[in-house]
Amino acid sequence: KRRKQLIVAVIVMIVFHVSVPLSQRVYAVEESTSTKILVLNSYSQDFAWTYEQTDGIMDKIKDYKANISLFIEYMDYKNYPTKENLDYLYNYYKFKYQDKNIDIIITTDDASLQFALENRAELFSDVPIIFSGVNQEGVDTITVGYDRVTGVLEVIDPTETIQIARNVNPSLRNIYLLYDNSESGLSTGSIVANKIREYDSNINIISWNNLAYEEVKQKAKELNIKDSIILVCTYFSDGDNKIIKMDEMTREISAISTVPLYYLYDFGLNYGTIGGSLQSGRIQGENAAAMALRIVEGEDPNDMPIFITDTTRTVFDYNQILRFDIPLKALPRNSEFI
Repeated sequence: KRRKQLIVAVIVMIVFHVSVPLSQRVYAVEESTSTKILVLNSYSQDFAWTYEQTDGIMDKIKDYKANISLFIEYMDYKNYPTKENLDYLYNYYKFKYQDKNIDIIITTDDASLQFALENRAELFSDVPIIFSGVNQEGVDTITVGYDRVTGVLEVIDPTETIQIARNVNPSLRNIYLLYDNSESGLSTGSIVANKIREYDSNINIISWNNLAYEEVKQKAKELNIKDSIILVCTYFSDGDNKIIKMDEMTREISAISTVPLYYLYDFGLNYGTIGGSLQSGRIQGENAAAMALRIVEGEDPNDMPIFITDTTRTVFDYNQILRFDIPLKALPRNSEFI
């Protein structure tokens, strides 16, 4: 009898819930006095660059003396770069955060920064935004006309890596750039190419952004180790718009390449790249969180200039050093090895 009563009670609760119009339902509203920070990531959680930035943000904030509630979202824009996805996310965030009273937004990479700026007035009460992982071209394009937005600039400069490659191989003449045709990929590729030209206008720059992935693999097998390297930039899809996982791509290309793979980002380590002077997502995230905490302490974001500093580490995969018989004396003295 008791079991029947419980079943009836549950059925009544379910019927009551589904029969009440959505606009009349009551939801729990968080009454906490904590500062609420939303971390809005452009990409998915399994993308190492995103993971590293988020981890840096969390590590910095968890040790802060004040009470902070952290909300973390992933737009997965690399896999779903469509208006339909953005419309879905808009409605989802509008429903989810309507009563959260977010105080600060930290964005990682271009897509989330643009989404947050375009929609913060309607979704997040026009709160301050701190960005991370956005290069100068992205900042110049995305933030024009907006206030209370600042962040950590991703300084794209392969010069030190190219100098290292030249020290290893003085005959270096050809650099094959691997980047995709997304907005961030094209801007990164453009910046890298310009920096290489500034370093040495005689170096030949060959871009592979319009090649199918199978073509990239075939060409990687045929390069001349005496005068060539591959420099991997931002590459998540090939010339046919086929989605490519960075770790799998790096592992596959490295396994068949006749020349070393150099990288821009430290998440390429352990997958077969030589390394280089690499951007650290963790350092980017830590610096972005530090800026958010300055706002928590009362600083006006309009008075906070964009943070421009060295967020790189010079690090190499020792197995690849051995594979290509690279003398350690050719590498910088402050290098890390994994």
